[in-house]
This record gives sequence, structure tokens and C-alpha cells, in this order.
Amino acid sequence: MQEEELEVNSGILDALHQCWAAYLDRGRPGLLSLGDRVIVAPEMAIGYGVADLVVGRTLVDVKLAVEPSQKDVAAWLRQLLGYVLLDRFDTFRCDRVAIYCGRHGQVLSWPLTALLISAASGPAPTLEFDLIWLTVRWFRRGVLPRRRKGCA
Repeated sequence: MQEEELEVNSGILDALHQCWAAYLDRGRPGLLSLGDRVIVAPEMAIGYGVADLVVGRTLVDVKLAVEPSQKDVAAWLRQLLGYVLLDRFDTFRCDRVAIYCGRHGQVLSWPLTALLISAASGPAPTLEFDLIWLTVRWFRRGVLPRRRKGCA
């Protein structure tokens, strides 16, 4: 390895050391508090997405941002919500979502119901009734519901 490469890599090594120290000090206990079962890189809806972790019943997204903006956090929460919704057969039985901030060793978690309510413009559907009813209706008709104007 050349001397220039070592200088560049020393910054990366310092950052990794900081993340590892934060994990050992605060991150590991925070993640362990979420549950015993750990699944690394769970595949959501075969071929549609791979999340970072499921710990207990919590879907965890790992981020290494130093100073995330509100826009960053909103995008991360939408990503987590998308992954949870892809788990249409409730394989992972997630009832919480979390962001693990690796640079700081912090776990920030929210109940899934709270995230669904805050993301919905009206009353949040429940998996027990509304989503099941919509799915049954879709199967009976055999066609996808029409998209509303302005919806992607």
C-alpha cells in the first residue's frame, strides 16, 4: 500500500473506530433492548427490497450520517414504512420501526401504528380489517384498483 492510500484510509479507519466505540458503549445495549431475535438483511417481498435488520419485532435501518436533516429522517422513515408494507404476509411480525445512528450509537424507535397514523392523510388502515378487506376485494374482482389522478 502506498503512503497516500494510508493517509486517505486513516480517516476512514478513524470513522470506523468511532462507530465501533459508539456501538459498544451505547448502540449494542440499545439494539439488544429491542429483542433477542436478530435477522440480518431480511428480504422483503422477494426481489423488492432488502432491509438492514429485524431485531425482535422491530425493523431497524442503520444510518451513519453525522448531522442528518429533517428531510433525511423523513426519507428514512418512508423507507422503513415501505419495507414494512412489503412484508405483506407479516413474516417478520414487526410492530415497531427504528433508526440506528451508527456514528452516535443511538437507537430511535417508533411504534408502527404511530408511523402509519402520521403518514396517512385520513384514518390509518388496520391490518386486521381495512387492508385485508381491500386485498379480498382485489382478489374477487381480479383487477388492480385504478390509480387516482396525481398519484404515482
